[in-house]
Amino acid sequence: MLAGVTAIVNSLARTYDAVLMALAIIAGAMLAAVFIGIVYDVTLRTVGLQPPFWTLSSTEYALLYVTTLGAPWLLHHKGHVVITTVTSALPTKLSRVVEKVAFIIGAISCLLIACVSLKVALTITGFDVRSYDMPRWLVYVTMPVGFLLLAIEFARFLFSGTSLHGGTAVSDKGL
Repeated sequence: MLAGVTAIVNSLARTYDAVLMALAIIAGAMLAAVFIGIVYDVTLRTVGLQPPFWTLSSTEYALLYVTTLGAPWLLHHKGHVVITTVTSALPTKLSRVVEKVAFIIGAISCLLIACVSLKVALTITGFDVRSYDMPRWLVYVTMPVGFLLLAIEFARFLFSGTSLHGGTAVSDKGL
C-alpha cells in the first residue's frame, strides 16, 4: 500500500516538474521571439523603412507572459535573487524562523494574486486596444497559473525544510 502511494506521489512530482519545465521553455521561446522582433523592428527603423505595427504590443504582452510562466521554474531552482542582509546577521535558528515566515508570506501573497487574477481573467470583457485588438482576458490568462505555481513552490519550501539559500548561481557567468 505504502509503495503504491509513494509511486503516485513520485509520478505527480515528476509531472509537476515537467509542467514547470514546459512553462519555462515556453517563456524562453517567447523571450527569443521578443528579441528577434525587436531586432527586426530596429533594423527596419535604421534603414528608413516602416517597422511592423505589432512589435511593441507583442513585446509588452510577452514580457508579462514570460514573467508569469518562467517565475515558478526559477523559484523551484533557486535562481531568483535572495537578499541575505538581515538573515545573515541573525542566529541560525532565528534566521530559519524568518525564512519560514517569508515562505508563508510568499505563499499567501501569490495565492491571493492567483485568485484575484483568475477572477479578473474570468470576468473581464472587451478588448485591449493597442496596435491590434486582443481580448482583455487573454492579457491576464497566465497570471493565475503562474502565481498558483509560485504559491505551491513557497509551500514546498516551507514544508520540505529547504532553504532559499544555496541556489545554483554560477559566479563566472553573466556580467
